[in-house]
Amino acid sequence: MPETRTAGDNQQVSEVVKLGDTKLLYRLRVDENTLRRRNVNAKPTEYFRKLIEEEKKALRKEAMPQLKNDTLTKKQDDFFNSEFKNEKKETNQDSQKDTEEKETVLSKAKVFEYRPIKFFTDYAVTGFNNNVLVTRFQPYAGGSGPIYLSNNDPFNGMIRMGISDLFEDWKIAGGIRLSPDLNNNEYVITGQYLKRRFDYGFTYYRNVTKYSQPITDPSGIPLTELSSKVYSNLYQATVAYPFDKIRSLRLNVGLRSDKEVLHGNDWVPETLTYPDFKQTYGLAHLEFVHDDAITPL
Repeated sequence: MPETRTAGDNQQVSEVVKLGDTKLLYRLRVDENTLRRRNVNAKPTEYFRKLIEEEKKALRKEAMPQLKNDTLTKKQDDFFNSEFKNEKKETNQDSQKDTEEKETVLSKAKVFEYRPIKFFTDYAVTGFNNNVLVTRFQPYAGGSGPIYLSNNDPFNGMIRMGISDLFEDWKIAGGIRLSPDLNNNEYVITGQYLKRRFDYGFTYYRNVTKYSQPITDPSGIPLTELSSKVYSNLYQATVAYPFDKIRSLRLNVGLRSDKEVLHGNDWVPETLTYPDFKQTYGLAHLEFVHDDAITPL
């Protein structure tokens, strides 16, 4: 259809239709009476629709009744004398002032800093086991053994507890391992600061172990027993930098001091004057951790 045209004055519609090389001209006169009988109404334009809505609004306003203030119809609410006669009644303005004051208080509200730090119990464990509290280096003894990572008793009672703050930025844990005879005991306390990208930690570990050595005569008959206690203290600081959830770089630096105290014995008077044997070690190790293990449910 190359062209269409409507003549509003003459109520005539014309169309030019091209079929191949032939052009056909159609002219049609609009009969409004026939259209009215068929209930065919043209869709109003946007401008005409606005005019219709404005007329409807004007008719609604005229239909609404107007309220008049009549002082004669006011109800009398002061039948009795009271001490509250001179008080002002609360008006809408007073209520608006109250709401404005409340809004101003809320608008001045601030976000307070998380202080002081609030801690809660993370875990508490008690039982009898031989788990290693702290993995630490042992002094080289020339290949002789055995090597004990904990105390020398096979049966121990242990208590461990850990706490952390609300956002888990601070973690503190401690544990005690007691032997049945209370001679071989272990103590440990650790703290971690995990708020920033760098993770910091500190560990203090103390181990008390009792050793005994029998003394015999030339025929092999035991005469007495020499006993001593070794007191070990470990101070260790840890710095970790995680690259992602799997890989991290960790540095541990520590100081270890061992002191062996020989107990006195009546059969060996030299034990009373024998000095304590002390050793101090410096510990440092750097490690790259790649932990991609998935804990099963």
